[in-house]
Amino acid sequence: MSQVRKATGLDLIKMAELHILRKKNVMKNKLLTIGICALFMNSVAQAAPVTFDFASIADTAPGEYGAPSIDFIDGSLTLTATATDVDSGSEIYNAYLDSGNAGLGVCKVLDGNQCSPSSDDNVTEGEVLKLDFNQKITIDDIFFRDGGHGTNFGSSTVDISVDGGAYASYFLANFVVTGLTGSSFYFANNNTDTGNTTDFYIDSLTVSAVPIPAAVFLFAPALLGFMGFRRRAKNLAA
Repeated sequence: MSQVRKATGLDLIKMAELHILRKKNVMKNKLLTIGICALFMNSVAQAAPVTFDFASIADTAPGEYGAPSIDFIDGSLTLTATATDVDSGSEIYNAYLDSGNAGLGVCKVLDGNQCSPSSDDNVTEGEVLKLDFNQKITIDDIFFRDGGHGTNFGSSTVDISVDGGAYASYFLANFVVTGLTGSSFYFANNNTDTGNTTDFYIDSLTVSAVPIPAAVFLFAPALLGFMGFRRRAKNLAA
């Protein structure tokens, strides 16, 4: 005849501890799942294209102005514009927002926050406009304006470097982006003369944040499974 063993006080304590441990593990898994979902949703949201319309920004309050560094923020994406020279990269110029349907350019000397002379507010020969992002992005589209705020570039070019790499030349007229991806972009004017057809502004810029690699999400189920395996192993050991 079999006997039923009565649970002792120690048994009850162990059962209570096991119950608490199980609840903690369930909560950990829930939090991890929520975190992974939030990470996924954030990556999807960040992948949506963002347009920085410099011409429109310059045409609205506070209007045109320049500074050694200008920040543009859209959601979690921050763009910082600075300027320097082509030859040494050591000269500190100013990023400049020019009004009148122009956009973002470069000014060597400021009088207060206005360019002096006022005509020196675009990217001219020997100048570099640098755009730094707080995360890796892909440039989807760029629209340039010439020195006269139009689109008459002739055969003039812009030299672009990504993340400090070698410069590549692109025609300013009918500019077509070919998947420029990075976090720092240098727009240099290496044309041999100055004038409205060789100087340029960046009128607008559309970018997309590079999404988190899919491998992160493929790894997540394995991590959840591993946590479940450890929990079962602990229970068996107890």
